[in-house]
Amino acid sequence: MKKFTKILICLMLCFVPFVFMACGDKGNTFNYDKDAVVYGNGGLAVTKGNYIYFVNGYKSLEDDITDANRYDKYTVGSLMVAVLDNGRLSLDEDGYIQDEYCKVMSDTLVGYEITDLYIVGDYLYFATPVVEAAADSSGEFTWDKTMVDIARVHLGRPNQVERVYRAGVSYDSMEYHCYEVNGHAYIVVYEKSDEDNSLVCYDVDNKKTNKIADVTSVSLSENSVHYVQEDSENGTNYYLYSLNLANNESTRINGYTTTNKIELVECTNNYIYAKITENNKTSLYYNKGGNFVRIVNTEVADNIYINSEDNYVVLVTYGDGGETYNMIEYVDLNKNDFTITELYTDNDATSTIKIIGEYFGSIVYTYTAESNTVIKSISVANAIAGNKVEPITIVSAENIVADMFDVDNGFVYYFKTSGESNANEYLFRASIRENASEELIGKLNANDLPSEE
Repeated sequence: MKKFTKILICLMLCFVPFVFMACGDKGNTFNYDKDAVVYGNGGLAVTKGNYIYFVNGYKSLEDDITDANRYDKYTVGSLMVAVLDNGRLSLDEDGYIQDEYCKVMSDTLVGYEITDLYIVGDYLYFATPVVEAAADSSGEFTWDKTMVDIARVHLGRPNQVERVYRAGVSYDSMEYHCYEVNGHAYIVVYEKSDEDNSLVCYDVDNKKTNKIADVTSVSLSENSVHYVQEDSENGTNYYLYSLNLANNESTRINGYTTTNKIELVECTNNYIYAKITENNKTSLYYNKGGNFVRIVNTEVADNIYINSEDNYVVLVTYGDGGETYNMIEYVDLNKNDFTITELYTDNDATSTIKIIGEYFGSIVYTYTAESNTVIKSISVANAIAGNKVEPITIVSAENIVADMFDVDNGFVYYFKTSGESNANEYLFRASIRENASEELIGKLNANDLPSEE
């Protein structure tokens, strides 16, 4: 990340009271690092240069849209940007972001069950509910929960929201990813319905749509799009394809066509990982040199993590003999025997473990027991090197929103309440590398602020 430099010259010349106003602009505009590297695409927060873009809180899909909290009136659930000072937030003595370093990008509702942010070019893309005004003059607004809009806002022009693509399915029946190819922005959406499961590729700049039907599984990875398509004309067959976004052409992956179901897990720069079911037994494979090689039987391993450098696979399983304790295991992919090795075993039968990311050879996971969630890490790289490893606690936090985590650039992000007697969940983060205390990202509503005492 670039070293932080305040734009003091611009501020002195323009006499602007906060760092977001651009010089010479009469309108409401923000500065941004146009050519900086983007970190965290697809997560709860995304950084570009000296700015962090995030959602100011979480709204459940069960919350109703009313005239009092409809879009364009949100504070909790709005899209915000804050200035980073050498990668850190500018906090006051009470631990809150100072107003002059944090502004609203858009008060359209963003923070709900599908909070995935992407920066492509000069735009920030996000998912937002479909909120429509009533047909009569009542002034009421309705939330159509059967559809989701993918919208965008220019990094330098806040509150000019453009709803780009509308998915015709509910949030829990879709996943999406944004890409930049040859300077063009693409939105790729996997839409699942009773009629058809389709992969839709939308060219934002040319406003063109490519729809692929009968898709049974997808992998929307950082730099690639892969999918499995079902063909039932001559018996049921499953074919694996890669999609070239630049020309909308699909290429069948050589070496594997099967009547057995393929479920894509992850596609890295080198390999394609998939679960393949044969004779009612599911195993984890990876495509190596055009052929799929079985790594490990994953009958009970739904919680799988693939190292991005293809060094190892980590899985959470259960002990033998009907035991219910959690066991974290790994497979060293640099060895051809694919031996499963125990990394850590937890003896609390009431606990659950979920892998949420990775940081420099250590996996980051949530450990939940008796409704209390702790975020921990454990080094796989050290274990492979023959060293003894133990879990390290990153942060212990109560009232965390389930399944809303993001690990990126040395931080773990999560939603939880501010600690007061309210139901609003805000975004927090904790440094993995520094094992630091958690930080609140965002601005609390007046009702969520602690008392003066």
